[in-house]
Amino acid sequence: MGSNKGVKVILVVNDSPAFNNDVLVGDILLTINGRPIASPETLGPRFEELSGTTVELGIMRGEKSIAKLVSLNPGY
Repeated sequence: MGSNKGVKVILVVNDSPAFNNDVLVGDILLTINGRPIASPETLGPRFEELSGTTVELGIMRGEKSIAKLVSLNPGY
């Protein structure tokens, strides 16, 4: 992939925002609203900060780069 940044999805919970928006196990989350995701430790606080909003996730799926809009539950 050419980068040390991003977070690999290892679990998707049924009926979660990720599940409902077809985020898949194995996807690599690269950005939230265009801002890079540096590590797993920064992902949780970013989701908390944006809870209750719709975010655009930049995702690497295999060789393909995609964007998905995901509505985060309030109080994530």
